[in-house]
Amino acid sequence: MGIRIDGASDLINATDGSLTIEGQSINSTGIGTFSGGVKVGSAATIHSTGQFNIGVAATIFASGNATFAGITTTAGSSVQGRLLVNQSSNYTVYGDNKLQISATDGTAGLSVTRWSNNGSSPYINLGKSRGAEGAYTVVQDGDRLGQINFAGADGTDLASHAASIAGYVDGTPGSNDMPGRIVFATSSDGGVAETERLRIDSSGKLSTGAESSPDVSAGGLCLNQGAADTNIVSLKSSDIAHGVTTLDETDTYFSIRKSSGDKGGARIHGFTDAAGADPGLEIMGIINSDADQSYCPIELKGAEANGTGIQNIAADRRIVQIKNSDGTRIASFTGTGLTFGDDSAAANALNDYEEGIITWASDNNGDISFNSSYKGRYTKIGELVTVSGYLLIDSYTSSSTAIRVTLPFTSAANGEGYYSRGVGATFNKNMNFPSNYENMVAYIGGGESYMRFYMSRQQGGSADWHQMRASDFTSTTGIYFSVCYTTTA
Repeated sequence: MGIRIDGASDLINATDGSLTIEGQSINSTGIGTFSGGVKVGSAATIHSTGQFNIGVAATIFASGNATFAGITTTAGSSVQGRLLVNQSSNYTVYGDNKLQISATDGTAGLSVTRWSNNGSSPYINLGKSRGAEGAYTVVQDGDRLGQINFAGADGTDLASHAASIAGYVDGTPGSNDMPGRIVFATSSDGGVAETERLRIDSSGKLSTGAESSPDVSAGGLCLNQGAADTNIVSLKSSDIAHGVTTLDETDTYFSIRKSSGDKGGARIHGFTDAAGADPGLEIMGIINSDADQSYCPIELKGAEANGTGIQNIAADRRIVQIKNSDGTRIASFTGTGLTFGDDSAAANALNDYEEGIITWASDNNGDISFNSSYKGRYTKIGELVTVSGYLLIDSYTSSSTAIRVTLPFTSAANGEGYYSRGVGATFNKNMNFPSNYENMVAYIGGGESYMRFYMSRQQGGSADWHQMRASDFTSTTGIYFSVCYTTTA
Protein backbone atom coordinates (compact mmCIF):
# COMPACT_ATOMS: atom_id res chain seq x y z
CA MET A 1 0.00 0.00 0.00
CA GLY A 2 1.05 3.63 -0.22
CA ILE A 3 1.09 6.75 1.86
CA ARG A 4 -1.22 9.44 0.52
CA ILE A 5 -1.24 13.09 1.60
CA ASP A 6 -4.36 15.00 0.49
CA GLY A 7 -4.45 18.17 2.54
CA ALA A 8 -2.51 21.20 1.50
CA SER A 9 -1.26 21.71 5.05
CA ASP A 10 -0.76 18.02 5.96
CA LEU A 11 2.88 17.04 6.46
CA ILE A 12 5.02 13.95 7.08
CA ASN A 13 8.23 15.02 8.84
CA ALA A 14 11.41 12.96 9.15
CA THR A 15 13.67 15.51 10.80
CA ASP A 16 15.50 13.15 13.14
CA GLY A 17 16.54 10.52 10.64
CA SER A 18 15.75 9.10 7.26
CA LEU A 19 12.52 8.12 5.56
CA THR A 20 12.92 4.73 3.86
CA ILE A 21 10.40 3.46 1.32
CA GLU A 22 10.72 -0.17 0.23
CA GLY A 23 8.37 -1.35 -2.50
CA GLN A 24 5.80 1.30 -1.69
CA SER A 25 4.79 4.69 -3.06
CA ILE A 26 4.42 8.21 -1.71
CA ASN A 27 1.93 10.35 -3.60
CA SER A 28 1.94 13.95 -2.50
CA THR A 29 -0.41 16.71 -3.70
CA GLY A 30 0.97 19.12 -1.17
CA ILE A 31 4.50 19.87 0.10
CA GLY A 32 7.05 17.20 0.99
CA THR A 33 9.96 18.45 3.12
CA PHE A 34 12.98 16.31 4.08
CA SER A 35 15.95 17.76 5.96
CA GLY A 36 17.54 14.37 6.43
CA GLY A 37 17.65 11.61 3.82
CA VAL A 38 15.16 9.86 1.56
CA LYS A 39 15.85 6.30 0.42
CA VAL A 40 13.64 4.93 -2.31
CA GLY A 41 13.62 1.19 -2.90
CA SER A 42 13.82 -0.56 -6.25
CA ALA A 43 10.04 -0.71 -6.68
CA ALA A 44 9.03 2.49 -4.86
CA THR A 45 7.87 5.79 -6.31
CA ILE A 46 7.67 9.30 -4.96
CA HIS A 47 5.13 11.32 -6.89
CA SER A 48 4.41 14.93 -6.05
CA THR A 49 2.05 17.26 -7.90
CA GLY A 50 3.01 20.03 -5.54
CA GLN A 51 6.35 21.08 -4.11
CA PHE A 52 9.07 18.59 -3.18
CA ASN A 53 11.91 20.08 -1.08
CA ILE A 54 15.18 18.43 -0.12
CA GLY A 55 17.12 20.09 2.69
CA VAL A 56 20.72 21.34 2.50
CA ALA A 57 22.09 18.19 4.10
CA ALA A 58 19.75 15.73 2.43
CA THR A 59 20.57 12.96 -0.04
CA ILE A 60 18.26 11.14 -2.45
CA PHE A 61 19.38 7.54 -2.90
CA ALA A 62 17.67 5.21 -5.37
CA SER A 63 18.69 1.53 -5.27
CA GLY A 64 16.82 0.81 -8.51
CA ASN A 65 15.61 2.88 -11.46
CA ALA A 66 14.88 6.46 -10.45
CA THR A 67 12.77 8.92 -12.42
CA PHE A 68 12.99 12.62 -11.60
CA ALA A 69 10.26 14.73 -13.23
CA GLY A 70 11.57 17.89 -11.56
CA ILE A 71 14.01 18.54 -8.72
CA THR A 72 14.90 21.86 -7.08
CA THR A 73 17.99 21.83 -4.88
CA THR A 74 18.75 24.37 -2.20
CA ALA A 75 21.94 26.42 -2.48
CA GLY A 76 24.73 25.63 -0.08
CA SER A 77 28.40 24.58 -0.02
CA SER A 78 30.29 21.56 -1.36
CA VAL A 79 27.68 19.13 -2.72
CA GLN A 80 24.71 21.33 -1.84
CA GLY A 81 22.99 23.11 -4.70
CA ARG A 82 24.11 20.53 -7.29
CA LEU A 83 22.60 17.49 -8.90
CA LEU A 84 25.08 14.61 -8.82
CA VAL A 85 24.40 11.51 -10.90
CA ASN A 86 26.33 8.32 -10.01
CA GLN A 87 28.68 10.22 -7.70
CA SER A 88 28.54 11.34 -4.08
CA SER A 89 31.13 14.13 -4.18
CA ASN A 90 31.52 17.35 -6.16
CA TYR A 91 34.15 17.11 -8.93
CA THR A 92 35.60 20.25 -10.50
CA VAL A 93 35.77 19.86 -14.28
CA TYR A 94 37.09 23.27 -15.43
CA GLY A 95 34.53 24.74 -13.00
CA ASP A 96 32.10 23.84 -10.18
CA ASN A 97 29.09 22.69 -12.17
CA LYS A 98 25.47 22.34 -11.03
CA LEU A 99 24.84 19.10 -12.92
CA GLN A 100 27.48 16.38 -12.74
CA ILE A 101 27.39 12.88 -14.21
CA SER A 102 30.05 10.23 -13.56
CA ALA A 103 30.63 6.63 -14.58
CA THR A 104 33.49 4.19 -15.05
CA ASP A 105 32.25 2.82 -18.35
CA GLY A 106 30.40 3.78 -21.51
CA THR A 107 27.39 5.00 -19.57
CA ALA A 108 29.26 8.22 -18.77
CA GLY A 109 27.16 10.22 -21.15
CA LEU A 110 24.25 12.59 -21.57
CA SER A 111 21.44 11.54 -23.87
CA VAL A 112 18.64 13.78 -25.12
CA THR A 113 16.12 12.07 -27.40
CA ARG A 114 12.96 13.32 -29.03
CA TRP A 115 10.28 10.80 -29.96
CA SER A 116 7.93 12.49 -32.42
CA ASN A 117 6.57 11.76 -35.89
CA ASN A 118 7.99 14.91 -37.52
CA GLY A 119 11.26 16.46 -38.68
CA SER A 120 12.03 18.24 -35.40
CA SER A 121 14.89 17.35 -33.07
CA PRO A 122 15.79 17.66 -29.40
CA TYR A 123 17.80 20.68 -28.26
CA ILE A 124 20.63 21.61 -25.95
CA ASN A 125 20.13 25.31 -25.25
CA LEU A 126 22.74 27.65 -23.74
CA GLY A 127 21.58 31.18 -22.96
CA LYS A 128 23.00 34.43 -21.63
CA SER A 129 21.50 37.68 -20.27
CA ARG A 130 23.25 40.73 -18.84
CA GLY A 131 20.48 41.13 -16.23
CA ALA A 132 19.65 39.55 -12.90
CA GLU A 133 18.02 36.10 -12.83
CA GLY A 134 14.83 36.27 -14.86
CA ALA A 135 15.67 39.69 -16.36
CA TYR A 136 16.18 39.71 -20.15
CA THR A 137 18.75 42.50 -20.31
CA VAL A 138 20.18 42.71 -23.83
CA VAL A 139 23.64 41.27 -24.41
CA GLN A 140 26.34 43.20 -26.29
CA ASP A 141 28.65 42.67 -29.24
CA GLY A 142 31.43 40.27 -28.26
CA ASP A 143 29.56 38.65 -25.34
CA ARG A 144 30.08 34.89 -25.09
CA LEU A 145 26.65 33.23 -25.05
CA GLY A 146 27.72 29.64 -24.43
CA GLN A 147 30.71 27.33 -24.56
CA ILE A 148 31.35 23.59 -24.67
CA ASN A 149 34.70 22.65 -23.09
CA PHE A 150 36.75 19.47 -23.50
CA ALA A 151 38.88 18.91 -20.38
CA GLY A 152 41.39 16.24 -19.42
CA ALA A 153 43.02 15.28 -16.15
CA ASP A 154 46.60 16.59 -16.06
CA GLY A 155 47.70 14.68 -12.96
CA THR A 156 46.55 17.47 -10.70
CA ASP A 157 42.95 18.24 -11.59
CA LEU A 158 40.44 18.54 -14.41
CA ALA A 159 40.62 22.33 -14.54
CA SER A 160 42.43 22.64 -17.90
CA HIS A 161 40.62 22.09 -21.16
CA ALA A 162 42.19 21.07 -24.48
CA ALA A 163 39.53 22.44 -26.80
CA SER A 164 36.28 24.36 -26.84
CA ILE A 165 33.42 25.43 -29.07
CA ALA A 166 31.91 28.79 -28.19
CA GLY A 167 29.18 31.07 -29.49
CA TYR A 168 29.53 34.88 -29.37
CA VAL A 169 27.43 37.90 -30.22
CA ASP A 170 28.81 39.20 -33.52
CA GLY A 171 27.22 42.59 -34.07
CA THR A 172 24.58 44.73 -32.43
CA PRO A 173 21.65 42.68 -31.10
CA GLY A 174 18.08 43.89 -30.91
CA SER A 175 14.56 42.58 -30.47
CA ASN A 176 14.41 39.20 -32.27
CA ASP A 177 17.83 39.97 -33.77
CA MET A 178 20.87 38.14 -32.42
CA PRO A 179 23.89 38.14 -34.82
CA GLY A 180 26.42 35.53 -33.82
CA ARG A 181 29.68 33.76 -34.56
CA ILE A 182 30.96 30.35 -33.59
CA VAL A 183 34.59 29.87 -32.55
CA PHE A 184 36.59 26.65 -32.40
CA ALA A 185 39.67 26.75 -30.14
CA THR A 186 42.40 24.32 -29.08
CA SER A 187 45.33 24.42 -26.64
CA SER A 188 48.82 23.93 -28.06
CA ASP A 189 51.31 21.53 -26.50
CA GLY A 190 52.78 23.28 -23.47
CA GLY A 191 50.18 26.02 -23.60
CA VAL A 192 47.95 26.97 -20.67
CA ALA A 193 45.29 28.92 -22.52
CA GLU A 194 43.46 27.80 -25.61
CA THR A 195 43.92 29.57 -28.96
CA GLU A 196 41.24 30.36 -31.50
CA ARG A 197 41.71 28.21 -34.63
CA LEU A 198 38.55 28.69 -36.71
CA ARG A 199 35.58 31.02 -36.67
CA ILE A 200 32.41 31.43 -38.70
CA ASP A 201 31.09 34.95 -38.35
CA SER A 202 27.58 36.35 -38.62
CA SER A 203 27.89 36.90 -42.38
CA GLY A 204 29.03 33.33 -43.07
CA LYS A 205 32.73 34.15 -43.57
CA LEU A 206 35.20 31.49 -42.43
CA SER A 207 38.59 32.46 -41.05
CA THR A 208 41.50 30.92 -39.16
CA GLY A 209 44.16 32.26 -36.82
CA ALA A 210 41.78 34.58 -34.94
CA GLU A 211 41.31 36.70 -38.07
CA SER A 212 38.53 39.14 -37.14
CA SER A 213 38.19 40.97 -40.47
CA PRO A 214 38.51 38.44 -43.29
CA ASP A 215 38.63 40.08 -46.72
CA VAL A 216 36.28 37.56 -48.32
CA SER A 217 32.59 37.48 -49.13
CA ALA A 218 29.95 35.41 -47.33
CA GLY A 219 30.88 31.74 -47.61
CA GLY A 220 34.52 32.63 -48.34
CA LEU A 221 37.57 31.31 -46.50
CA CYS A 222 40.43 33.46 -45.13
CA LEU A 223 43.52 31.66 -43.79
CA ASN A 224 45.76 33.53 -41.32
CA GLN A 225 48.94 31.72 -40.28
CA GLY A 226 50.44 34.59 -38.34
CA ALA A 227 54.20 34.93 -38.92
CA ALA A 228 54.74 31.29 -39.92
CA ASP A 229 56.55 30.60 -43.21
CA THR A 230 55.55 26.97 -43.75
CA ASN A 231 52.69 25.70 -45.91
CA ILE A 232 49.36 27.45 -45.45
CA VAL A 233 47.60 25.03 -47.84
CA SER A 234 48.55 21.41 -48.42
CA LEU A 235 46.73 18.74 -50.43
CA LYS A 236 47.66 15.09 -49.85
CA SER A 237 46.77 11.73 -51.34
CA SER A 238 47.64 8.27 -50.04
CA ASP A 239 48.52 7.03 -53.54
CA ILE A 240 51.15 9.78 -54.13
CA ALA A 241 54.81 9.28 -53.19
CA HIS A 242 56.93 11.73 -55.20
CA GLY A 243 59.93 11.56 -52.87
CA VAL A 244 60.90 15.25 -53.19
CA THR A 245 60.90 15.70 -49.42
CA THR A 246 63.28 18.68 -49.47
CA LEU A 247 60.25 20.71 -50.59
CA ASP A 248 57.18 18.91 -49.20
CA GLU A 249 56.14 15.61 -47.67
CA THR A 250 56.11 12.77 -50.16
CA ASP A 251 52.32 12.35 -50.25
CA THR A 252 51.70 16.09 -50.83
CA TYR A 253 50.73 16.81 -54.41
CA PHE A 254 49.93 20.53 -54.01
CA SER A 255 51.02 23.21 -51.55
CA ILE A 256 51.07 26.99 -51.08
CA ARG A 257 53.40 28.94 -48.81
CA LYS A 258 55.01 32.36 -48.56
CA SER A 259 57.80 32.77 -51.09
CA SER A 260 59.99 35.25 -49.21
CA GLY A 261 59.37 35.02 -45.47
CA ASP A 262 58.32 38.33 -43.96
CA LYS A 263 58.12 39.95 -47.42
CA GLY A 264 55.19 37.78 -48.50
CA GLY A 265 54.51 36.45 -51.97
CA ALA A 266 53.09 33.01 -52.72
CA ARG A 267 55.01 29.89 -53.72
CA ILE A 268 52.99 27.10 -55.32
CA HIS A 269 54.22 23.52 -55.67
CA GLY A 270 52.61 20.75 -57.69
CA PHE A 271 53.97 17.20 -57.82
CA THR A 272 53.58 14.01 -59.83
CA ASP A 273 55.26 10.78 -58.80
CA ALA A 274 55.74 8.99 -62.13
CA ALA A 275 57.09 9.73 -65.60
CA GLY A 276 54.44 10.70 -68.12
CA ALA A 277 52.80 13.55 -69.95
CA ASP A 278 50.83 14.69 -66.91
CA PRO A 279 52.14 18.07 -65.68
CA GLY A 280 53.00 18.81 -62.08
CA LEU A 281 50.77 21.86 -62.20
CA GLU A 282 47.95 22.40 -64.68
CA ILE A 283 45.88 25.58 -64.88
CA MET A 284 42.76 25.68 -67.03
CA GLY A 285 40.29 28.50 -67.50
CA ILE A 286 36.97 27.89 -69.23
CA ILE A 287 34.84 30.58 -70.84
CA ASN A 288 31.35 30.31 -72.23
CA SER A 289 32.23 31.80 -75.62
CA ASP A 290 35.22 32.95 -77.67
CA ALA A 291 33.07 35.00 -80.06
CA ASP A 292 35.08 38.15 -79.35
CA GLN A 293 38.88 38.43 -79.32
CA SER A 294 38.73 40.11 -75.91
CA TYR A 295 37.26 36.98 -74.31
CA CYS A 296 40.10 35.16 -72.55
CA PRO A 297 40.02 32.08 -70.24
CA ILE A 298 43.34 32.84 -68.45
CA GLU A 299 44.89 36.22 -67.66
CA LEU A 300 48.17 36.99 -65.87
CA LYS A 301 48.86 40.48 -64.53
CA GLY A 302 51.79 42.12 -62.80
CA ALA A 303 51.81 45.52 -61.09
CA GLU A 304 53.81 47.78 -58.80
CA ALA A 305 52.32 49.16 -55.60
CA ASN A 306 51.42 52.84 -55.78
CA GLY A 307 50.10 54.03 -52.44
CA THR A 308 46.87 52.12 -51.83
CA GLY A 309 46.62 51.32 -55.53
CA ILE A 310 48.83 49.90 -58.28
CA GLN A 311 50.60 51.05 -61.42
CA ASN A 312 52.19 49.44 -64.48
CA ILE A 313 55.58 47.76 -64.40
CA ALA A 314 58.30 49.82 -66.11
CA ALA A 315 59.24 49.08 -69.73
CA ASP A 316 62.55 47.39 -68.80
CA ARG A 317 61.35 45.52 -65.70
CA ARG A 318 60.08 41.94 -65.56
CA ILE A 319 56.42 41.02 -65.11
CA VAL A 320 56.82 37.25 -65.56
CA GLN A 321 60.02 35.22 -65.75
CA ILE A 322 60.71 31.58 -66.59
CA LYS A 323 63.59 29.84 -64.81
CA ASN A 324 65.03 26.37 -64.58
CA SER A 325 65.29 24.66 -61.19
CA ASP A 326 68.86 25.95 -60.69
CA GLY A 327 67.70 29.55 -61.12
CA THR A 328 68.88 29.99 -64.72
CA ARG A 329 66.63 32.57 -66.34
CA ILE A 330 65.28 31.34 -69.69
CA ALA A 331 62.96 34.16 -70.71
CA SER A 332 61.02 37.08 -69.27
CA PHE A 333 57.98 39.14 -70.13
CA THR A 334 58.80 42.76 -69.33
CA GLY A 335 56.78 45.93 -69.47
CA THR A 336 57.64 46.06 -73.19
CA GLY A 337 57.56 42.46 -74.38
CA LEU A 338 59.49 39.18 -74.44
CA THR A 339 63.21 39.05 -73.62
CA PHE A 340 65.59 36.12 -73.31
CA GLY A 341 68.17 35.15 -70.70
CA ASP A 342 69.05 37.93 -68.26
CA ASP A 343 68.20 40.68 -70.76
CA SER A 344 65.35 43.02 -69.84
CA ALA A 345 66.18 46.07 -72.00
CA ALA A 346 63.14 47.62 -73.65
CA ALA A 347 65.04 48.01 -76.93
CA ASN A 348 65.64 44.24 -77.08
CA ALA A 349 62.11 43.16 -76.14
CA LEU A 350 60.03 41.28 -78.69
CA ASN A 351 56.72 43.07 -78.54
CA ASP A 352 54.83 41.77 -81.57
CA TYR A 353 54.40 38.80 -83.84
CA GLU A 354 52.03 38.67 -86.77
CA GLU A 355 51.74 36.87 -90.08
CA GLY A 356 49.24 37.08 -92.89
CA ILE A 357 48.40 37.20 -96.59
CA ILE A 358 48.51 40.27 -98.84
CA THR A 359 46.37 40.96 -101.86
CA TRP A 360 48.53 43.11 -104.11
CA ALA A 361 47.36 46.60 -105.02
CA SER A 362 48.83 49.75 -106.54
CA ASP A 363 49.39 52.50 -104.03
CA ASN A 364 49.16 55.62 -106.19
CA ASN A 365 47.42 55.17 -109.57
CA GLY A 366 45.27 53.01 -111.77
CA ASP A 367 47.92 52.58 -114.48
CA ILE A 368 48.58 49.03 -113.32
CA SER A 369 46.71 46.19 -111.65
CA PHE A 370 47.86 42.78 -110.44
CA ASN A 371 46.39 39.34 -110.88
CA SER A 372 44.42 38.62 -107.70
CA SER A 373 45.07 34.89 -107.97
CA TYR A 374 48.62 35.49 -106.71
CA LYS A 375 48.96 36.61 -103.11
CA GLY A 376 51.87 37.66 -100.97
CA ARG A 377 52.79 36.66 -97.44
CA TYR A 378 54.23 38.68 -94.60
CA THR A 379 55.70 37.95 -91.17
CA LYS A 380 56.24 40.64 -88.54
CA ILE A 381 58.53 39.84 -85.61
CA GLY A 382 58.91 42.83 -83.35
CA GLU A 383 59.86 45.75 -85.63
CA LEU A 384 61.11 43.57 -88.51
CA VAL A 385 58.74 42.75 -91.38
CA THR A 386 59.43 40.25 -94.16
CA VAL A 387 57.28 40.39 -97.30
CA SER A 388 57.53 37.98 -100.22
CA GLY A 389 55.44 36.89 -103.18
CA TYR A 390 54.83 36.98 -106.92
CA LEU A 391 53.50 40.00 -108.78
CA LEU A 392 51.81 39.15 -112.07
CA ILE A 393 50.55 42.02 -114.20
CA ASP A 394 46.86 41.82 -114.96
CA SER A 395 46.63 45.11 -116.89
CA TYR A 396 48.66 48.28 -117.28
CA THR A 397 48.81 51.60 -119.05
CA SER A 398 52.22 52.69 -120.24
CA SER A 399 53.17 55.87 -118.38
CA SER A 400 55.94 57.51 -116.40
CA THR A 401 54.14 56.94 -113.08
CA ALA A 402 56.37 55.12 -110.56
CA ILE A 403 55.26 51.63 -109.54
CA ARG A 404 54.27 51.56 -105.86
CA VAL A 405 52.93 48.34 -104.27
CA THR A 406 50.96 48.60 -101.00
CA LEU A 407 52.58 47.06 -97.85
CA PRO A 408 50.93 45.81 -94.65
CA PHE A 409 52.90 48.18 -92.35
CA THR A 410 54.43 51.64 -92.67
CA SER A 411 58.21 51.66 -92.48
CA ALA A 412 60.17 53.47 -89.81
CA ALA A 413 61.02 57.10 -90.48
CA ASN A 414 64.37 58.07 -92.00
CA GLY A 415 67.11 58.68 -89.51
CA GLU A 416 70.40 57.57 -88.07
CA GLY A 417 72.22 58.57 -91.29
CA TYR A 418 70.30 56.49 -93.84
CA TYR A 419 67.15 56.79 -95.92
CA SER A 420 66.26 53.19 -96.68
CA ARG A 421 64.40 50.84 -94.37
CA GLY A 422 64.50 47.78 -96.61
CA VAL A 423 66.08 46.36 -99.80
CA GLY A 424 65.23 42.95 -101.22
CA ALA A 425 66.15 40.66 -104.10
CA THR A 426 64.00 40.07 -107.20
CA PHE A 427 63.94 38.06 -110.37
CA ASN A 428 61.52 38.69 -113.17
CA LYS A 429 60.27 38.08 -116.65
CA ASN A 430 59.19 40.21 -119.61
CA MET A 431 60.38 43.63 -118.40
CA ASN A 432 61.27 46.68 -120.54
CA PHE A 433 64.56 47.42 -118.82
CA PRO A 434 66.24 50.69 -119.69
CA SER A 435 69.74 50.50 -121.13
CA ASN A 436 72.83 50.93 -118.95
CA TYR A 437 70.94 49.72 -115.77
CA GLU A 438 70.94 46.34 -114.07
CA ASN A 439 70.09 44.41 -110.88
CA MET A 440 66.49 45.37 -110.11
CA VAL A 441 65.76 45.32 -106.36
CA ALA A 442 62.72 45.87 -104.15
CA TYR A 443 63.12 49.09 -102.16
CA ILE A 444 61.28 50.57 -99.17
CA GLY A 445 62.13 54.11 -98.02
CA GLY A 446 61.65 55.64 -94.61
CA GLY A 447 58.14 56.44 -93.44
CA GLU A 448 56.52 54.75 -96.45
CA SER A 449 53.58 52.32 -96.68
CA TYR A 450 54.53 51.02 -100.14
CA MET A 451 57.33 49.24 -101.99
CA ARG A 452 59.10 50.46 -105.16
CA PHE A 453 61.56 48.85 -107.58
CA TYR A 454 64.96 50.28 -108.54
CA MET A 455 67.82 49.36 -110.88
CA SER A 456 71.50 50.25 -110.45
CA ARG A 457 73.37 52.29 -113.06
CA GLN A 458 76.01 50.72 -115.33
CA GLN A 459 78.77 52.61 -117.11
CA GLY A 460 77.26 55.42 -119.12
CA GLY A 461 73.96 55.76 -117.38
CA SER A 462 72.53 59.20 -116.76
CA ALA A 463 71.59 58.69 -113.11
CA ASP A 464 72.84 56.67 -110.19
CA TRP A 465 69.73 54.46 -110.22
CA HIS A 466 66.49 54.09 -112.11
CA GLN A 467 63.03 53.88 -110.47
CA MET A 468 60.77 51.47 -112.32
CA ARG A 469 57.68 52.98 -113.97
CA ALA A 470 54.56 51.60 -115.57
CA SER A 471 56.24 52.01 -118.95
CA ASP A 472 58.91 49.48 -117.88
CA PHE A 473 56.26 46.74 -117.59
CA THR A 474 54.57 44.65 -120.23
CA SER A 475 51.27 42.82 -120.25
CA THR A 476 53.09 39.60 -119.22
CA THR A 477 55.51 41.00 -116.67
CA GLY A 478 56.00 38.90 -113.55
CA ILE A 479 58.22 39.61 -110.52
CA TYR A 480 59.30 37.31 -107.69
CA PHE A 481 60.69 39.17 -104.67
CA SER A 482 61.45 39.03 -100.97
CA VAL A 483 62.19 42.09 -98.87
CA CYS A 484 62.72 42.88 -95.19
CA TYR A 485 62.16 46.27 -93.61
CA THR A 486 61.74 47.88 -90.19
CA THR A 487 58.66 49.53 -88.78
CA THR A 488 58.14 51.95 -85.94
CA ALA A 489 56.65 49.33 -83.63
